[in-house]
Amino acid sequence: MKLNALTVIVASLLVNLPAFTQTDSTVTNFFKNLVGTWQIENSQSYEIWSNDAGIFSAKGITIVNEDTLVNETVTISFEKNKIYYVAEVKNQNAGKPIKFILTHCAKNKLVFVNNEHDFPKKIIYRLSSPEKLISEISNEEKKFVIKLRKLK
Repeated sequence: MKLNALTVIVASLLVNLPAFTQTDSTVTNFFKNLVGTWQIENSQSYEIWSNDAGIFSAKGITIVNEDTLVNETVTISFEKNKIYYVAEVKNQNAGKPIKFILTHCAKNKLVFVNNEHDFPKKIIYRLSSPEKLISEISNEEKKFVIKLRKLK
């Protein structure tokens, strides 16, 4: 069989396209459910998730008196067939973002891990209902469980 130049170009393009997998779809649906404002239980702290043209991101904010303080920004990044939770936390890591790779994906639970980071090494998001979210951040020595409820 003789290949022409167009066949070679099309085959090359198909090989280099990022794969869209069931995992990507599950993650996308999970974060679509997160879009909105979530209040951390018993606090004036919030996670505000948005979807801007398919790019999911969040801001962690705290209301002090009447001031809004941004504590953290998060972006969900799809790179080279891998999915990352990329966090930038105020006054930590010299302002550099930290990447956590997706290691587990289910309809209502996502697990992101970075074993090179001191704390946290693992971030788990679990939707227990459309209005209730549980976030766990941990390493080998400590674990924090954060309960959030959706406001809008």
